[in-house]
Amino acid sequence: MNIAVGGDIGFGVWVMSAIAKFLIGLVVLLVLGALGIYYDMIPAGSAHRVEAKLLASSRQALRNADIYAVEIIRMDGQKAVLAGHVNSQQQLDDIKKIIRRANWSGGLVLGGITRVDSTMVTIASHRTSGRLPLASPYEWSARWESDAGALVLGGYVPDEQTRDRLVAAATRLFHVPVRDDMQLADGVPFDGWAEAAIIELEALSQLNHGTVSANGNAFRLDGATDEASIKQEIETRLRRFPAGGMSIISVQGPDIDIRLSPEEVATIDRCQRQFDALLGQENIVFSPSSAVISERSWGLLDRLAQAARSCPTVQIEISAHTDNRQSAALDLKLSQARAEAVRAYLMAKNVPAERLVAKGYGQSKPIGDNETATGRALNRRIEFKVSAP
Repeated sequence: MNIAVGGDIGFGVWVMSAIAKFLIGLVVLLVLGALGIYYDMIPAGSAHRVEAKLLASSRQALRNADIYAVEIIRMDGQKAVLAGHVNSQQQLDDIKKIIRRANWSGGLVLGGITRVDSTMVTIASHRTSGRLPLASPYEWSARWESDAGALVLGGYVPDEQTRDRLVAAATRLFHVPVRDDMQLADGVPFDGWAEAAIIELEALSQLNHGTVSANGNAFRLDGATDEASIKQEIETRLRRFPAGGMSIISVQGPDIDIRLSPEEVATIDRCQRQFDALLGQENIVFSPSSAVISERSWGLLDRLAQAARSCPTVQIEISAHTDNRQSAALDLKLSQARAEAVRAYLMAKNVPAERLVAKGYGQSKPIGDNETATGRALNRRIEFKVSAP
């Protein structure tokens, strides 16, 4: 009898153990299934795609709330890293709430943004009461030193919205904390002045160092670059203002005086915003180590083609970039092939070929840290750059 009882107890223990293992396996499968649904069935080893999704949806949430004072410059796992300028702690707290709510908070297991790093956001109040003083001449400046990682904005702006736009644009372009010494004043010279200032910042961001200075209608860009192609690109992009001008001082050649009309500035800015908004939501995806466009990117490319057709007077450079996991020579060749593949797709959608330029930059212009999966994902990108024809 003792032996039989022992056998029954052993069998019972075995059954309970088997049931426990089954339940544990079922729980693991359910958790993995939930994660697969949440991340749109992203394959193993593609965690950077999750970070890209969090980054895109959070940036879109800020745009939907008309917030341009800060920018989410990168995702570090489930932590969003911010940079920019706000006028109060309350404004910063509200922005953090918007970012967290953009991706439902599920903690470390179920996903979503769990932390917001705002150490690169400056808080200062510049608001004035009563009538703004009249500035004459209306001066503004931006000073850039790439070696020191310093950008300083000074002079006058017409309102807080313009201030926020300029600080946000500078943060996006230079990826450094921006020192805001600007003051509010009436007397802005022309409609589209802010758009012109942003185009100047875009040109300045391509230089090793330099200064933008505005005096009334006149904008002047002084700086230096080691690459003749960058100098030529800036010269091509800038055109004349009606009553002022822009000039470039470069190590490659003499000063060049080029100007852009306010109407052209407004068109370029509008078209660039369209492309930035579309590419800010999702990336153009290719098959690994090839120039074959993934089928899931066809919808995005159709929307980009529609935006290009709505901007018939501008030139569009399709810029392709890679991370550094291959040799520089292979990456340069791959990026050129990918840029040309996107150009061919747009041409097939009735975008005129003469308005499209395909340019592969390989790994030469990273915007993220190639030592991390997140940084490499940021560096593998297609950009659209709008300029005058």
